[in-house]
Amino acid sequence: MKVDTEHQLYQKFSPLWQQARDAVEGESAIKSKGEVYLGKQDGISETAYKNYKARARYPDFVAPAIEGLCGLMNRKVKPPVLPKGLQYLEDEATPEGLSLDDLRKRIESEVTTVGRIALFVDVLEQGGQPYIATYTAENIINWRREGDRLVMIVFYEEVEEVDLLDRFVTETVPQWRVAAIEQEENGGEFYSVKVYRKVKNKDGVEDFILHSDTRPLKRGETFSEVPAVIIGSRDIHPDPDAIPLMGVIIKSLHYYRQYADYAMQLFMCANGTTPYITGAKKDEKPVTVGPTTIWQFEDSSAKAGFIEVSGSGLTAQKDELDNIKSEIAYATVRLLGDKKAAEAAETIRIRFQSQTATLSSITFACMAGLEASLVFCAEWAGEDPAGIEAIGTSEFITEEVNAQILTALYDGIERGLIPDDLLIEYTRRAELHDYSPEDYRKWAAGLSAAGEPEKDEDGNPLEKEI
Repeated sequence: MKVDTEHQLYQKFSPLWQQARDAVEGESAIKSKGEVYLGKQDGISETAYKNYKARARYPDFVAPAIEGLCGLMNRKVKPPVLPKGLQYLEDEATPEGLSLDDLRKRIESEVTTVGRIALFVDVLEQGGQPYIATYTAENIINWRREGDRLVMIVFYEEVEEVDLLDRFVTETVPQWRVAAIEQEENGGEFYSVKVYRKVKNKDGVEDFILHSDTRPLKRGETFSEVPAVIIGSRDIHPDPDAIPLMGVIIKSLHYYRQYADYAMQLFMCANGTTPYITGAKKDEKPVTVGPTTIWQFEDSSAKAGFIEVSGSGLTAQKDELDNIKSEIAYATVRLLGDKKAAEAAETIRIRFQSQTATLSSITFACMAGLEASLVFCAEWAGEDPAGIEAIGTSEFITEEVNAQILTALYDGIERGLIPDDLLIEYTRRAELHDYSPEDYRKWAAGLSAAGEPEKDEDGNPLEKEI
């Protein structure tokens, strides 16, 4: 088996990932793929198809939806808690120098776009500080899991190398990085990272050669599993997850094709009429058309008229376009799911039975994946992983203040029917304050004491002189 062998699920999902990338890039990317997204009718010329495609309109729904979802995930972010030995990651967490906060945003963007990203923990040299490398869904070509541990993962990479003869010229070199738990001859295990490249032998046939081979150790000991985490839209299981906005992508393509037909009919209706003549002699055929031209034929059976497009189907097509827009909006909103994530962090490691992704599942999967990679970093650096905390609660939608609900809450508290915690929590979710019930009571008591007026012997407020 060759090192560039692709996992069956990779082959299944890779066309969908490309579709998602094109949808995010927008109309230019969609139209550049031609018949992949917009079919060509039999017998139509290249010029006619080019014009047909040019008149079509691809709706810009996907990219703004991703930006909006990522914005909601970042409304209330709880910074990760790191041991002292890993605090350098806050400023430089990746090989290219991304901060931990920027890394988190990249994770959220990738998972929201294609439902997948890998975090690979490694060091630049033995004994060095661990960092977190990221790999997109398209670059995670193969993986293998045994029980609850990842024992192999293969990444496709492209590296830039300077030409040996001309330092101003660089070339892109493809390579495959294989991180795996391997077997010793005595039955033990060790962790290795091997990099392969393609070369041509003397017969011109391409083959793989081993470019580098290392056995990373953590504090002198080998790893029992590959220090990599694959984050999906529902959990951190290595198998591909659903693409969160796939429903929006599919409906946007439906809109694109429907609009192409709609625009074609509009074009035909706006193009004027075409005259036709039947039964007339050749020498009687008129050569001009217009209000000052008279057509006269000797044969009484000859006929003349105009061919025109009535546009009777335009209304139905316009209604269908509006329906698709409504479906796209619904498919986007459906991702919001619950206003507050309800899953325990531990359940993120278990593959959910649900086949859909929600904003809650995306957020918790991203946080769980980041935390798992930070645990690998801690183990590598000899830090206590128990001190790491990257999973927090996230509230995506602010409660809208409702006067009737407020009145009912106040009335219920005065009657002793409901605890005042409900009112405090409701006003907090409406972002009228940011106190816990205990802190709110302290704040309210202090405010009340500060504003309490002086009283006379009978308990009546004293009037202050002005």
